[in-house]
Amino acid sequence: ARHVCARVERLLRRGACSSYIDRAMAATAEGTWLQKMAAGLAKVKVGGVEIGTAPTAEALSGLIDTKTYLEVIEQVAPIYDCLLGAGMGSKILKGDINGTCGFLRGHLEKLPGGAGATLQGIVDYGMANVPLKKLTSDPGSTVRAVLWCNRACLFITHFIKNLIDGLDGTDAARKAYEENLKMYHGWIAGKAVGGVMSLAPKKEKIFEAMGLPSEEEANKQAKAFLDILLPLQAAIVKMLVEKNANFPEKV
Repeated sequence: ARHVCARVERLLRRGACSSYIDRAMAATAEGTWLQKMAAGLAKVKVGGVEIGTAPTAEALSGLIDTKTYLEVIEQVAPIYDCLLGAGMGSKILKGDINGTCGFLRGHLEKLPGGAGATLQGIVDYGMANVPLKKLTSDPGSTVRAVLWCNRACLFITHFIKNLIDGLDGTDAARKAYEENLKMYHGWIAGKAVGGVMSLAPKKEKIFEAMGLPSEEEANKQAKAFLDILLPLQAAIVKMLVEKNANFPEKV
């Protein structure tokens, strides 16, 4: 196991790029990544209504529409290159979230009785029809896909929150990982992903790559983004806990 983990770490470092800044992430006519994400998040439907820019717990207590949720979460992956550098580590993490989103989208219409239309429907169908062992261990588990899609996004939001709270890149990454993902990773996965966190660039480089002209502007845009996504993520965690689907099993 140690040999495998050491090899993974070597590959990650070999793929890291010191001059990683990709101008594709810079501001466009539609705005920065943070602005576009905030605009997309505001259009996520819960209970058939768009949640807007300041969703309350009550507004988020209804059924979460899978289609509008995925339309914005599918835009998360590119930010890994800014936060962690465009190396092998980012490539692996981007592949994970893209694969999870693609898997969920593929089940929008496949689940019987329209169960795929909402995140709650996906979880309810899985919990009622699939053995618990398969739900927690099978990569093809739709319930696990909902769970890990949210966990991946929790890492991103807390990474960004840590940056605007004053932490530099590496410390922001490590804190976000330790508080949101590390407890669900086994030794090998934890060692490998933990190594990726050490590759995070300086905060100034991250903001530059995101097309943010100043720390003040970064804080402003990040707050608008976090004000929507953090409550939505909390609502998803609450839903999973209530349905006994917030599985603690490690991967």
